[in-house]
Amino acid sequence: MNFSIDKYLDNPDFCAWALGDETHKAYWEQYIQEHPEEREAVMYAKKVLCQGVKVEERELSAEKVTQLWGRIEQGRQGTSKAIPKSRSITPWWTSVAAALLVMALGIGYWLNQQSALVTMQALAMEQKQVKLPDGSEVMLNAYSTVEFSEDDWENDRRVTLQGEAFFKVKKGSTFSVETPHGEVSVLGTSFNIYTRDNDFKVVCYTGKVQVASKGQKEILTKGEKVDLTTKGKLQKQSTPQNHEEPAWISGTFDFEQQPLIQVFEEIERQFGVEINAENLGLSTRYYTGTFMNNDLELALLVVLKPMGLSYQVEGKKVQVFEKK
Repeated sequence: MNFSIDKYLDNPDFCAWALGDETHKAYWEQYIQEHPEEREAVMYAKKVLCQGVKVEERELSAEKVTQLWGRIEQGRQGTSKAIPKSRSITPWWTSVAAALLVMALGIGYWLNQQSALVTMQALAMEQKQVKLPDGSEVMLNAYSTVEFSEDDWENDRRVTLQGEAFFKVKKGSTFSVETPHGEVSVLGTSFNIYTRDNDFKVVCYTGKVQVASKGQKEILTKGEKVDLTTKGKLQKQSTPQNHEEPAWISGTFDFEQQPLIQVFEEIERQFGVEINAENLGLSTRYYTGTFMNNDLELALLVVLKPMGLSYQVEGKKVQVFEKK
């Protein structure tokens, strides 16, 4: 750093402007225009005051901090003459104090919000069970995330989901799940939500579920599901259910006329591999069938063989190609 910022840190009007006092804004903007060679020093000094960055690989010294606070307490006394002052009617130290107070309150609020937010994530090859504050349960599929506020749970039973999860909700006040594509609301029931990329699907296993998306609403009961179509419409239909929870929880993945690329993505999530299948027209190929997540070779075989495809596994990479 080939410049000095002390003359700015010692200037009360500069400190007031750097910490948000609009009274001095015009003056310092004009100063930068008239002294372009000082722009870097001015902006760095402002950053030191606002963000507490390190100066020459060390924190702002305790002595400098004491000096700055001393000037705030002394008001206009000790104003530096190193730089011309802008005129101000309101004492500069009141602006600085107000700015510091706002900053402190904002940081405190942010920290409080962050400490109350709980984030749970299932990684590749993992399914994770999450217990919510009221005893409701969430089973996360691989590469899925759920967030909720633990402190405010009694007043607002609300979670945010990215990926896929099965919910068993205890009876009580409204329970809501927010996703990128819509919101699901229940009182006490079990249901599965799939929300990845542009896909959004909800299946009701017990009780009653309300699904809202893009200004539309659908009510689901046991044995019904809803999909968000490519045109953004909620499409409701019945679905056969022989179990009280989705098959993926026990490691079985069922597909009915699903794009092959989506099947590959599920294999990648379940086995932690990367599938390379370029120039195979995956967007026009559809798969109906099942694979289990306990044997990669078997899963690849049952999916690829009916499609006339073969594969080669090298470590965590899978190359898929047309059979010769």
